[in-house]
Parts: sequence; C-alpha cells; structure tokens
Amino acid sequence: MTKAIARLVEVLEQEAHLYEQLSALLEKEREAIRALDMAGLEEQLGAKAILIGRIQKLEGERAGLTATIAREQGIAGGETVRLLDLVRRAPAPWAGRIMEVRLRLREAVERADERNGFNRLFADGLLGVMNGVMDRLKQIIAGPPVYGREGRMGAPSMAPGDILRQAI
Repeated sequence: MTKAIARLVEVLEQEAHLYEQLSALLEKEREAIRALDMAGLEEQLGAKAILIGRIQKLEGERAGLTATIAREQGIAGGETVRLLDLVRRAPAPWAGRIMEVRLRLREAVERADERNGFNRLFADGLLGVMNGVMDRLKQIIAGPPVYGREGRMGAPSMAPGDILRQAI
C-alpha cells in the first residue's frame, strides 16, 4: 500500500506541476489574443493540447491508484473515492503529504480555470467585434438593397415615352 500511496503523491505532484505550466501557457495565449498574433495563438493552442493530453493521462493513473488504495483500505466507492477519504486512513506521514499536494493541485487547477475563463470571454468579445466589422463590410460592398416586397426599390417608375425623353 505504501508504494501505491507514494506513487499517488508523485502523480499529484506531477499534475500540480502540469496545471501550473498550463496556467503560464494560458497567460501567453491571452497575450497572443490581445496582439492578434494568430501564429502565436496557434502555437499556444498546440502546446495547450499536448499539455492537456498529459494531464488526462495522469488523471487516469490517479483514478486507478485511488481505486486501488481504496480497495486495500476497505473503502467502498472504487474510482469515485475522494482524496480526503484516503487521507483519513493513510499512514501519518503520508496523510500530511497528500493534503499538502492536494492543496497545491487544487490552487493550480483553480488558477488555470480562471485564466481559461478570462481567455474565453476575451476571445468571444473579440469574435463579436470581428463579426460586426465583417457584417458592416458586407453591407458596404453589397450597397443598398435593390429589391423589396413591391419589387425593385429605388428605381423610378417610368411612364410611357420616358425612354424616348431619356434617349434624346
């Protein structure tokens, strides 16, 4: 069991470190969005996707370790067991270490989530502005509407003989 707990602490530390890296990456992403640096944004998004993949892999390992330790400790719930449930039954030196790393991980996740939320709002606002600009450009290029419900708009109605007067 001690091996599994040691590996769990190691996985939690790695996750916290990756979330801290993600938070720094999200800051760079925001700078790229502000600067309208599409190449930089694309680079940051690629790096973020790789980092998220690594986090997901560790998360899967963490869930497996948690379930294993829970079974060994006789805790029901399998993969739905929380770290706090394990801490209550963990040996004394490990309980404190798990709590310490858990707190660091929670803070890193919250920080990354907050930055991601800001980036999402900023990008949505920018996208709204760009859509407005594009709509305005379409109106300028297309000119005023030509046809309405009654047919051609803005064209003067012609009376008999108007063509002759205009030609002469």
